[in-house]
Amino acid sequence: MQLSQQQLEEIQQFVLSKGFVYLDVQMEIIDHVASALEERMEADSKLDFNKALQETYNSFGALGFSTIADAVASGLHKKYNRFFWKTFRSFFGYKYAFLLVLGGLLAYQAQLLLIDKGWWLAVFTATMLLEVVVTFLRKFSREKLGQYLSFRLSGGYFALQGTFLFAVLLSKPYIEVVDPFFGLYPAMAILSIFLVLYVVYLLAAYKTMNFGIAESRELMKKHQYLNS
Repeated sequence: MQLSQQQLEEIQQFVLSKGFVYLDVQMEIIDHVASALEERMEADSKLDFNKALQETYNSFGALGFSTIADAVASGLHKKYNRFFWKTFRSFFGYKYAFLLVLGGLLAYQAQLLLIDKGWWLAVFTATMLLEVVVTFLRKFSREKLGQYLSFRLSGGYFALQGTFLFAVLLSKPYIEVVDPFFGLYPAMAILSIFLVLYVVYLLAAYKTMNFGIAESRELMKKHQYLNS
């Protein structure tokens, strides 16, 4: 049998009452529950909807809908991890080799120019400004997309910004006191490579977030269609 729109809404409220707030997780659970409910009510036409719903919930065992929610979260984690690392590795092909080398040289020269002028403060300021921009963009999108787990997980790759900043501050005393080796400051060279990797990381994180935003918007359209 086919469930009515009202019955689907009751299932959604039931799922929400169990603590599952993300709409994409709800949609997956509702899909499983609706299929199981239809089978039960087809097998017994006299079965009350609410009783059938409770029996269906009980059939999921002690963990209830958590098994479905965990599977959804795990699937999203794997998908975004694959996308992130594929994007990250793509920047190290021959296509971007020149830009990577140029970026490393510019980072090294910038440190030489600013070594006595608070270069670490410039890096700190730039990182903080970037953090503000990313936070603003995510907060702006979160007004509607924050209801989707896909949006939250895909934007989580910016979390390493604090780690980068911590590493920069730790390297400050070594860069300022270590003598050059054959005209090259080893600590500066290492930090330059680290800076290039960090920029690549940010680009991959940004693309992953955009991928998640696009998927969340598609899910939002689907949710609006199902509830129209």
